[in-house]
Amino acid sequence: MVTGLHVTQQRSFTNPADYEAFSLIRVHNQRLAPLGGRNAWVVLKTNAGKRCCRMIRGIGRDPGFPEDGIEIDYETRLSLQIPKSSINMQGFHGCAMEIRRATALEVLRAHWDHPDPAYRIPLQISLVSFVLGVIGLGLGVLSLK
Repeated sequence: MVTGLHVTQQRSFTNPADYEAFSLIRVHNQRLAPLGGRNAWVVLKTNAGKRCCRMIRGIGRDPGFPEDGIEIDYETRLSLQIPKSSINMQGFHGCAMEIRRATALEVLRAHWDHPDPAYRIPLQISLVSFVLGVIGLGLGVLSLK
């Protein structure tokens, strides 16, 4: 069983529309299945110990994309503190990180701490509502006695 993907090359997105998708990374299509498939949440971890949670997608048809490569946005590179190194012919920088499938708790925390309010606020409201509903149910059951 594959536990993760070791990445040695990274570059910025080549598709300008990807910059509008705030929590997205792209990998080689053959690497999607072991990581949970398209739109699965994964954890990126650098050798320096920095981590972040992102949604994964395939690269599509790009013959120059290496199997150990990744496309990330500028914000992800900053949060992981990946320094720029020399660029090869396809625009890749060297890096050292591992990608693995995220647990449900990690996905929940990623949404809770997400900088985009469209991700963060609905989750926070729904969890507070769930807790209040459980409290109300408990009080309703206690009042029957």
